[in-house]
Amino acid sequence: DPETTWNYEFGTRLSLFGSKLKADVALFYTQIRNQQLSVMSPDYGYGRVIVNAGKSYSCGAELSLRGNAFNNHLLWGANYSYTNARFKEYDDYDDAHNPVSYEDQYVPFIPQHKFSLNGDYRIGLNDGCLLHNVLLGANVAGQGKTYWEADNQEYQKFYATLGAHAAFDFGTVVVDLWGRN
Repeated sequence: DPETTWNYEFGTRLSLFGSKLKADVALFYTQIRNQQLSVMSPDYGYGRVIVNAGKSYSCGAELSLRGNAFNNHLLWGANYSYTNARFKEYDDYDDAHNPVSYEDQYVPFIPQHKFSLNGDYRIGLNDGCLLHNVLLGANVAGQGKTYWEADNQEYQKFYATLGAHAAFDFGTVVVDLWGRN
């Protein structure tokens, strides 16, 4: 059956301290009927099939902050989101064909938490120089806990990745070198 949703969201966008700090805040709630899931084929034991999971819901909050300081030499950002996505109705069968209810279990593949932090510092050079600016930056992004199956037995723990970059602004050309783990 086709998946259908009703989505409700309330949010605001703020500009504070003379636009030195910008914030986005949102709360959301989503009702889902006939949620489509990719599951292992019960007939063959390998391969995936699409099934309907009955009803589920997702609710949560998101916060995003962006700012600048030191006469626009430092630019930074921070994001965080929390999602609680659970089944309201989802009945299936285990490998022995016994009925199983996944009611109140977390919906697979939806991280409960996500965050990121980033900062860039711009170093302005002399006007007569071929190189106009150098930008040095770093970031970190993470997510977790993420369940892999409807029974919530297998999951990915929280993890984060780091990154850094250096950009060289020559006016008409910018060379940006990145490294990420």
